[in-house]
Amino acid sequence: MHAEQPSRSPLFSHSAIPGYGAPEVIAGRPYGERADVFSCGVLAFVLLTGGLPYDEDIWDDTAALDAATAAGELIFDHAPEWATLSSEAREFVRAALAYSAHERPLAHELLRHSWWVLFSCSWSVHVPVHEHV
Repeated sequence: MHAEQPSRSPLFSHSAIPGYGAPEVIAGRPYGERADVFSCGVLAFVLLTGGLPYDEDIWDDTAALDAATAAGELIFDHAPEWATLSSEAREFVRAALAYSAHERPLAHELLRHSWWVLFSCSWSVHVPVHEHV
């Protein structure tokens, strides 16, 4: 007996942590892997700067975070750490946080970004991406 293979069709349910969901998820449109890339972009921003890529006044307001995401109102410069990041790191985050899903890279493409490759090469243990993606 074979296990059923997971579907690769777009998902429709709206299930996102406030501030981390992609615009297409917030809008209730079909979405796929690129929505996860957006969430990873938010996480990368948080890890690199210590805050969300939104106006600090709305961080505790789920509806305002959703509205800002749906409108593409991400703010990078409010975090002083943003200016201290390399241009490659900023490019990595901006690519992952592109408003249009079609402009966002797929996960395997993002993992080949020059900043990620440089960053991951500095780890003491290298795990080939193709084995874990």
